[in-house]
Amino acid sequence: MALTNDYFAEVRKRLLEDATVSSLVGGRVYEAQIAEVVDAGGIIEYPCVNFAIDFGLRDTAANELVEGTYRIWTWSNQSYEQAFEVYDAVYAVLHRIDLHGDTVHGVQWEIMSPLNILDKDNHTYGVVSRWTLRIVKR
Repeated sequence: MALTNDYFAEVRKRLLEDATVSSLVGGRVYEAQIAEVVDAGGIIEYPCVNFAIDFGLRDTAANELVEGTYRIWTWSNQSYEQAFEVYDAVYAVLHRIDLHGDTVHGVQWEIMSPLNILDKDNHTYGVVSRWTLRIVKR
């Protein structure tokens, strides 16, 4: 999982460095499903962003290339409009942008238009989309 972990660390770093994204969500960018953050004792504040691998090639130490898909969710406890505002900021930072880290180079693009989702239990509004990723060792 080395390439994937390094890649997602770069995604998170890039999102947190963006002025628009950080003004909307602060540091609330999670490399996990929201349920995993909550199960680990985390208290979710909104709005926020989370992302997690969907499927892809097995990432082993021998891999030079990893391809797959992941999902990005944006969440709001106020409205779909706020969730979409956050998603649009995330999209502007990541869609077809090269990410260069110390150990990984990656590119990603949206392959599924964002969809509304509602978490009735937590009274939150979400947007979810699927992205393709291609990662190579540097």
